[in-house]
Amino acid sequence: VPNPEEPGTCIRRGSSHAWGAPRISGGTSLAHVKAQAAPTPFGPTAVLLGIRGNTRNPVSKLWVDPITERPVKGTTEIWEFWNWSEDAHPIHLHLVKFRVLQRVRFDEDASFGEELADVPTEAGWKDTVIAYPRQVLRVAATFDVAGLYVWHCHILEHEDNEMMRPYCISTWGKEAPGCGAVPIVA
Repeated sequence: VPNPEEPGTCIRRGSSHAWGAPRISGGTSLAHVKAQAAPTPFGPTAVLLGIRGNTRNPVSKLWVDPITERPVKGTTEIWEFWNWSEDAHPIHLHLVKFRVLQRVRFDEDASFGEELADVPTEAGWKDTVIAYPRQVLRVAATFDVAGLYVWHCHILEHEDNEMMRPYCISTWGKEAPGCGAVPIVA
């Protein structure tokens, strides 16, 4: 087994080596997205992604629905993840780095409550972050490479049941490669 504390060396399987903490060297526009639980006629609750409509009510979207998130290459946008469900969801944006800006609680009528304290593990660049129940999670995402990508809940059962949406990073005035193959909302 490779020894992470001494590159180029190995540890024998079954040894009593104590693993230490890994050593590491080196030291806007607004998009609203929501996670919403919706009942299904013959089964458990379906968890869907969506957008915020004209009111604070979530509008569920399926994978096949037109793309609603269309950032431009080279820009940084602030995205809000509203989690209306009772579950925590690890939200992952493909090929994007982002920073957590803020978490705020909200109640049934979407009135904002207290702002939550920063969490040390959420400092720095991320590609996945947990959206907790009844919280708005705000992130600043930088979109570097044009193309068609996906953002989704990283719980496999949720991905498989439509908690996944395409998004398209375009260049100024040009459609991104691959984005013409799916419906796009202007």
